[in-house]
Amino acid sequence: HTAHPDDAVAVAKLGADVLMHTPYQAELTDEDVRQLVAAGVPIVTTVQIWEWAQRGLTKKPPLTELEKRLMSTVTRATLEEDWTEYVADYETDDFSPEFLNETLPKFHRNLVANLKKLKAAGVPLLVGTDYGIPGLTPGASLIREMHMLRQFGFSSVEVLRMATSLPGRELEPTGPALGIVALGARAELILLPSNPLNNLSVIDHVDLVFSQGKVYQPTTDF
Repeated sequence: HTAHPDDAVAVAKLGADVLMHTPYQAELTDEDVRQLVAAGVPIVTTVQIWEWAQRGLTKKPPLTELEKRLMSTVTRATLEEDWTEYVADYETDDFSPEFLNETLPKFHRNLVANLKKLKAAGVPLLVGTDYGIPGLTPGASLIREMHMLRQFGFSSVEVLRMATSLPGRELEPTGPALGIVALGARAELILLPSNPLNNLSVIDHVDLVFSQGKVYQPTTDF
């Protein structure tokens, strides 16, 4: 887990297998980007890790329908409450009103700027959310991450590869292929209503899930 560009460059040069988080504590310099390109270490995008504070404070962007359906009732209720009074009185060793209102939005801006620099330079990027961060929801947050990447200039095919074949290569470098459709590959598949290359929004509506030899219908089995 890296936060500052200096840390990301240092561990990449030391041979880390993968970096969790697009750096966010400062913007990457051209030299930082050059070093990360040379190292070739994949970076997990985690675009939403600091946006949760903005969504809780301003209620924008609103929760998606998929988030509402899959998010725990406690998490949803907390995010939808008025945070004004809480933030005014909230003070711990790690968080303060200033941190929530000023530092976290700055972290988010840095992260988005750095993500675009890494994309332009060709640094390998993987879709991921770092689930455990407040407000993130299994499944729904991954889907939203993919839509956000599309908004930041990634094509549909780039986003789909970043969520399937590229992480599959990292997770299963020597065994049966993961994240691709091919003879001999692991049959971990989803069935969508139409082609996501034409309209990425169809990933919000999974018809069937094939996993470990079993078929699941999301509307009834999950």
